Amino acid sequence: MKIYKYTLMPEDRQVVEMPKGATILSVGADVFVPDNLCLWALVDPGERPEMRVIHIHGTGHDVVTPERLTYIGTATMRSLSLVWHVFEEV
Repeated sequence: MKIYKYTLMPEDRQVVEMPKGATILSVGADVFVPDNLCLWALVDPGERPEMRVIHIHGTGHDVVTPERLTYIGTATMRSLSLVWHVFEEV
């Protein structure tokens, strides 16, 4: 098992490819590129890839179908004065 970092795009909905069965651990600003939003996951690199659907919403933004989303975490992008709330579609 290893921990992988995935850089997210600042989009409402995106698909992230990661090994099957990966456990999403957290989200936050990248330490090396503070304007990048990242997701960290515990993965088995030997597993086949699967697509995971990630949603990102800013504070005050509409959240469509919240009953289909599992909360991952909130990340503050201080250099951009933004707060992102990240969910996985289930």
